[in-house]
Amino acid sequence: MMTEDKQDDLTMDVTESHIDMDLKKPSAEDAQTVPAEDDMESDFDVLLEIPASKETQTVPAEDDVESNIDSLLEILIPSKKQTVLVADDTEIDIDILLEILSDDYIVRVATDGGTALDSVKNIQPDLILLDVLMPVLNGFEVCCQLKANRSTQRIPVIFITSLDHVPDETHGLELGAVDYITKPFNPAIVKARIKNHLELKRHRDQMDLLMAKKSQELAEAYNRLKTIKEAELDFHVAFTQKLGALTKSLLGISDLALWNMQDEWQSTGDSSLPEESIDDQSEV
Repeated sequence: MMTEDKQDDLTMDVTESHIDMDLKKPSAEDAQTVPAEDDMESDFDVLLEIPASKETQTVPAEDDVESNIDSLLEILIPSKKQTVLVADDTEIDIDILLEILSDDYIVRVATDGGTALDSVKNIQPDLILLDVLMPVLNGFEVCCQLKANRSTQRIPVIFITSLDHVPDETHGLELGAVDYITKPFNPAIVKARIKNHLELKRHRDQMDLLMAKKSQELAEAYNRLKTIKEAELDFHVAFTQKLGALTKSLLGISDLALWNMQDEWQSTGDSSLPEESIDDQSEV
């Protein structure tokens, strides 16, 4: 162990961020305190920890794969009937539509515009059959409110009318309706048009669900990549600091060995080592 006087001869303060060295002429005892090779290697150890989610560490089990397939099938092949809301104030028309549609769809009924809007707020249907001529709120006004609401604007609306008038049909389509059905009803045409528009809606909903799923997967992959990049950056910073500390330590050991050699030469009366060499090595 060095005494306090000898500690004044050699002062070395090494931290993680910087190394301050005040090189002075050491004594022979100080020259013997050179770090062992194992100690130097242990000081240079850098631990890199890269967090990884369970998804990146393990291979999905067969049960997980089957579960994902089942979820996809539920999206592509819905198991429940689609819902049709009939908004009409004529009882005979309602009975006819119930007879046409009840076998294939879940049919709900509203007898005026206000009741139709309340029904949509409670449970959204897949399609609305909307009579143009109704008391209080007519079909055009109900359609305007549906299309103005972000949560209901994508519900397909088919107008029911006895008006054989092109401007009225044009006006309804401009408001956002997808089609018209005229009275008296032709069951085959009613079924075909409703089926076509419900199929279009189903495909659109499927695409929305798949896009949402893919967007979530991309976001999760981006977050994992971001975590890895941050860990790599931390590693490079730590590695650079450790390398700088080792380099300065090696320079200090080199100076220490040079001073020791000079002492030995001076003690034997050999002063062949020029002072300039010592000064040059110290500057390094």
